[in-house]
Amino acid sequence: MIRVKWNVAGFRRLRSAPGVVGELESITEGWADEANGMGEFDTDTDGFVAYSREGKKVKQGRWQTGVVTKGPHARRANAKHDILLKVMK
Repeated sequence: MIRVKWNVAGFRRLRSAPGVVGELESITEGWADEANGMGEFDTDTDGFVAYSREGKKVKQGRWQTGVVTKGPHARRANAKHDILLKVMK
């Protein structure tokens, strides 16, 4: 029988490596840009914005990225037209 000892800290370093984080941020920035292009938003005060942050420091902690609405006009447009779902397909 073989015993395997997982290097949990190594997995965490891999998931938060600059190349992995950069790729995740690139994808979400693209989604935010595409979502902003689907409406007439003043991107200084409204529209969609991408975020990136480190997850909880637990065994399965992962880097988190996402796209959220920045103002009321974008929230209404997303609720009515499902903009974020459309750009993620």
